[in-house]
Amino acid sequence: MKRLLAVRKPFRNLRAAVVSATTVLSLGLVTLIAVLATGSYIATEAESGTLSGGATVISDSAASGGKAVQFASSSSGHMVAVNTAAQLTGALNAAKPGDTIQLADGTYSGHFNSTASGTSSAPIVLTGSRNATIDGGALTSGYTLSLGTKNSGATVSYWRLSGFTLTGGQKGIMFDNVQHSVIDNVLVQQTGEEGIHLRDNSSDNTIQNSAVAKTGQDTQAFGEGIYVGSAVSNWGTYSQGAPDHTNRNQILNNTFSYTGAENIDVKEGTHLGSISGNHFDGTGMCPVATADCNFADSWIDMKGESWT
Repeated sequence: MKRLLAVRKPFRNLRAAVVSATTVLSLGLVTLIAVLATGSYIATEAESGTLSGGATVISDSAASGGKAVQFASSSSGHMVAVNTAAQLTGALNAAKPGDTIQLADGTYSGHFNSTASGTSSAPIVLTGSRNATIDGGALTSGYTLSLGTKNSGATVSYWRLSGFTLTGGQKGIMFDNVQHSVIDNVLVQQTGEEGIHLRDNSSDNTIQNSAVAKTGQDTQAFGEGIYVGSAVSNWGTYSQGAPDHTNRNQILNNTFSYTGAENIDVKEGTHLGSISGNHFDGTGMCPVATADCNFADSWIDMKGESWT
């Protein structure tokens, strides 16, 4: 853990406030221009935290405290702007470490998948505003957005999904053997069954700051908000016949409402996860067991081991 002090250097004149984006990128420095009432400044700042993504502390006699932050440049990853479903499919298929796939506002209809992986220093990012909606259509079939391949054993790693809305499809977001990935500030709603499902040994992932609502709109019994792992009866279908060790996942600061089944369902075989800071609402869950509805009597159904 390193703490770096802010560095502010006054410009000699207002023209100096214009900095070429190409120059900033070639230097590999994070630069913030602030125009104040008393003059113009260029500031390089870092708060307390752990440096990552190729960032290093370097000596700089002009900086306060004699230290600055430098980021390694990368020739891989780039911004991929998409505004149609076909473009999104192409970007997911061609994704490489460091890519940021930027969703323009609008609706992207279909079922979307990627088997690409990022790296710890260059994750693949899929991001958009709440007005960018991935729509899986009919509630009776299909995964609206999935990473990995069902029951294949192949690993997908280092993704970050953020900001956008996902609706429709039988299942919302599906992770099959996905590692070290983040779902952050995503809205998942109006799915036929579960909203978000991590399975087939998907481990070391985080679901945070997201909202899950109105799941189980086709089959209420299978309408969990977040589902972790697989029932033992499904290990042959989803985890190559072995226990589904979907381990060390964190579910943090999410909001659940009107889920057909439990807000969170954690299955046997999973270990060492964490659930913290979430807002639960049992409205809409099955109160009794019927032909169409399993008995859901809790916000969290916990069958995993060593969860906190």
